[in-house]
Amino acid sequence: MGTVLVTDADCVLGRALCAELAACGFGVLAHARTPAREPYPAPIVPVTAGRISEALAGWNETVAPIGHVLFGQPWDAADFTDEDGLEAMAAFLEDDLVGFLDDLQAAARLLARRNGAQLWVLTREDSTCYYTGQPSLPIRARARHAAVKSLAKEVFRFGVRANCANIQTLAEQASPEEWQHARNGLKAFAMKFKPVEAVAVARTLTAFLRQVDLPISGMVVPIGVGFAEVNI
Repeated sequence: MGTVLVTDADCVLGRALCAELAACGFGVLAHARTPAREPYPAPIVPVTAGRISEALAGWNETVAPIGHVLFGQPWDAADFTDEDGLEAMAAFLEDDLVGFLDDLQAAARLLARRNGAQLWVLTREDSTCYYTGQPSLPIRARARHAAVKSLAKEVFRFGVRANCANIQTLAEQASPEEWQHARNGLKAFAMKFKPVEAVAVARTLTAFLRQVDLPISGMVVPIGVGFAEVNI
């Protein structure tokens, strides 16, 4: 099955994904920028590194050859607020995107010429974020989508499929009161919306990774129920 590196995995979705991948026979490397809050069960192996590009630069492939890389949803957007102002937001986004591009390039180089390798970038679909208090920077997600679409055209000839998964807010990420507030705010859209649990999203992503001849690349795949407007 190979080994999957999951970045920014110390969150509800990251942990569900690591558990599902391990249960399906994948080797799993669970990355976090700081030591994980709780230990991962075997056989999941924790990896602590500030930047993925730094960790992969000296990666020992003989110990754990990585067959797929999945960039977890960035959760540190919570460190930025509207009160910080436009200049602060611009500086944050510039630093974030430059670092992300470095990490993305490092992952692509690692996977090059591994036919069937997959690279996924998880982003937030922000429709309910305004009502549930979840961090949301739509421009950040759009920038990552554009970067992956551009990369996908270059790495497909090396056997690597690169895609984004644009994921709605998960059921576990908000209280019942916050979900009701979201439904009230979304009005007619709420009739088409149902929050999904992290394990269901994890199973969907794992199914993609298990397909060796995955017939999609360079795409933004919406995962959720209702009103997502992207290109699949």
